[in-house]
Amino acid sequence: MDRAYETASAMRKHHPDVAWILDPVFREVSAGTLERQLDAPEGKLRARLEAVWQKVVTMPYQVSAIVTHNGLIKYLIGRAIKYEGKLKPPFHSAPTGITALKVKPRGRASLQFFNDTSHLTPEIVVPGPKMWIEDPGMGRWLF
Repeated sequence: MDRAYETASAMRKHHPDVAWILDPVFREVSAGTLERQLDAPEGKLRARLEAVWQKVVTMPYQVSAIVTHNGLIKYLIGRAIKYEGKLKPPFHSAPTGITALKVKPRGRASLQFFNDTSHLTPEIVVPGPKMWIEDPGMGRWLF
């Protein structure tokens, strides 16, 4: 999506010597098409998500920044914490939040932090709900 490309471009201005890899495998996982794609006989979405996970856990760099969107971030968190529910955990995250995973041996990862917005000044942080766990059945947030 354009926003991710713009964010990556802004980061690149401050880190011009860092390799820049554009990979469509990191495109957004749209909630509107998620269930329809999951039910597709060819399983294209699951295959793409597995490809994303494999790219993340096998990157040859000491530190990597992946600029992507909420749905894919939630999926990666779900894999890291071994979420046993739907495809992605029902966490809320603010726009421009930073999430960190630490890649471990044998294709594993652990969640280091989630949705950090401390790099933003208070006046530009997009306010969100006070609760951080989605309850889709009730149409509200929990906690």
